[in-house]
Amino acid sequence: IPQEISDTAILIQGGYGKRTAVILNFCCALVCTAGAICTLLLSQIIELGLSSMLALTAGGFIYIAAGDLFPLLRSEALRDNGASQFVAVVSGVLSMQLILWIEALV
Repeated sequence: IPQEISDTAILIQGGYGKRTAVILNFCCALVCTAGAICTLLLSQIIELGLSSMLALTAGGFIYIAAGDLFPLLRSEALRDNGASQFVAVVSGVLSMQLILWIEALV
């Protein structure tokens, strides 16, 4: 859900209306579901393992974040929000660690 909210916010900032941004984000999510199914089918046929495909996908997301979103965070308009950005990053890291701990207990 946080990814979908951020994608919608980026579309709105890019000039789309709220309704159009939500519809485009929904269509993108449908395409992602089809891509996940194709990936699972291809991983059964091709010798390339699912872990390798997931690593390539994660690398793509890291590239997008580093190339597009980090310069936005360092812009003059957001320069005064350094403390709130730090809190958001720390809370994200802590929430991921909490999920890891919960999975270890189950």
